[in-house]
Amino acid sequence: MQTGDVQWSYAGLAARANAVAHDILAVASDSRPIGLLLGHDAPMLAGLLGALKSGKTYVLKVSDKFELVATNDLGSPILASPAIVDGNLLLRTRDALYCIGTK
Repeated sequence: MQTGDVQWSYAGLAARANAVAHDILAVASDSRPIGLLLGHDAPMLAGLLGALKSGKTYVLKVSDKFELVATNDLGSPILASPAIVDGNLLLRTRDALYCIGTK
C-alpha cells in the first residue's frame, strides 16, 4: 500500500498493526479507554487494524461530552472487518462471532 511518501507491503502493514495492538493491550489492561489520533494515510489503516486486533471494544454514550458506558474484552483479536447487517454489528474473532444490536 502507498499513501504519500509511505509505502508498505501487506506484511509491513500487518507488522505495524500488530505493534499497535500490542501497545493497546499494554496500556488498556485495566479497562481504561484508549484513543488514537489518526490522519488519512497508511498509519491510520495500521492504527485501525491494530485496534481491531486488540480484541477490545468500547461503548460510548451518544452525547456532546465523552461518557464511557462499558468496556468489553472479547478475549481474542477481531480478525475480519466489522459488518453491519439489518442494523446489527457483526464482529468475528478467532473464537466467536458476535452480533451486537437491539432486541
